[in-house]
Amino acid sequence: MANGILVGDRARLDYVTLRFLNEPDTERAFLDDYYRKSINQMRIAIVLAIVITAAFGFRDVWVTPAVKDRLWFVRYAVICPFFFAVLLFSFSSYARRFMQLGISLGMLVCGLGIIAMIVIAPAPGNYLYYAGLLMIPMFPPTIRVRFIYSAVISWTIIAAYEIAAFRFTDTSLPFLINNNFFLLTSTAIGMITNYMLELFARKNFIQQIQLEKEREKSERLLLNILPVSIAERLKQKQETIADGFAEATVLFADIAGFTRLAASRTPREVVDMLNDIFSEFDQLAEKHGVEKIKTIGDAYMAVAGLPINAPDHAAAIVELALDMQDAVARRGVAGDGPISLRIGINTGPVVAGVIGTKKFIYDVWGDTVNTASRMESHGVEGGIQVTEETYRRLKHAYRLKERGTLKIKGKGEMRTYLLFGRMGPA
Repeated sequence: MANGILVGDRARLDYVTLRFLNEPDTERAFLDDYYRKSINQMRIAIVLAIVITAAFGFRDVWVTPAVKDRLWFVRYAVICPFFFAVLLFSFSSYARRFMQLGISLGMLVCGLGIIAMIVIAPAPGNYLYYAGLLMIPMFPPTIRVRFIYSAVISWTIIAAYEIAAFRFTDTSLPFLINNNFFLLTSTAIGMITNYMLELFARKNFIQQIQLEKEREKSERLLLNILPVSIAERLKQKQETIADGFAEATVLFADIAGFTRLAASRTPREVVDMLNDIFSEFDQLAEKHGVEKIKTIGDAYMAVAGLPINAPDHAAAIVELALDMQDAVARRGVAGDGPISLRIGINTGPVVAGVIGTKKFIYDVWGDTVNTASRMESHGVEGGIQVTEETYRRLKHAYRLKERGTLKIKGKGEMRTYLLFGRMGPA
């Protein structure tokens, strides 16, 4: 647009008023940020203004002793008290909302007070007060007064000076031209500087918001890959992350007959089906406090008891397994055709960590993991097969039946059990 630039996803910055158009939340957030960054500068400036205004009272006696009482009234009864009131206001609960207006009124009172002193003091002494008037337009950029306020202040002071010069003083035309030249020049410099500073501050504010959004996206992406505690350690630049856990429970789940299911579907349909199923498994894992490790084709791996130790890790994994069975059963009823899982579970010591610098994942290793995988591959369709180590932790709360002794590759003869459900309320 002619009077605006795009500064964010939706926020537009108006070139004239320097406000975010149609974005009240962004505008409020910026003003709060601007207040936090400027309030201390404003308070320091107010104190300096009081001190300087009060200290220069000696000049009234030295230059214009005949009217010093009237000058002191303006100086000590109007300007200084008003600035002091603004200073007190800066500590009130309303300061965040109205401090810009308060400091602007203080500057306006100061400018009009200087003009009053120019009128009160006789020539040529009144020319000395003109120097103070030139400082007013240069003041807003140093204390982060918003451009719109500084513009109103500057033009009001210029108008007041013109009225005073023509109506109440004996200023000759050459002096008037000279004074206006310097007053308008200082005002132009002050307004341009203030405009550019606020424009930069607003653009920088939007950039900070966008950077924060990108940081949050990166954070969410990292947390989708790694557990929270591991992500924090990785951000602290630990070279190697590897932990041993004396006990954890590992689950492998595989979609039985997946090759047959995939053969009758397009590649897109296969991916969509897996995505739907595994997304629901992810939600269930989060619900039960179980850490999803990875998917391998149509297999799903999860572990309970790490990276933070949990005494009920075996029960958490079993609850996840039962809910996973319910989830795929519902999909079959909904018309996706018969889907069933083979689930294997084992409990024991594991090692977990992050390996590599690219496409890294949080992974788990050890004999416990290998055995859990064997429980799945040697399991029964639609069943949950567990080892004796897991059986001992679950037998009092879940219905289990000994399957018998199986010859497991790499393990030899192993006694295994099938889990059928809960004995009572979960």
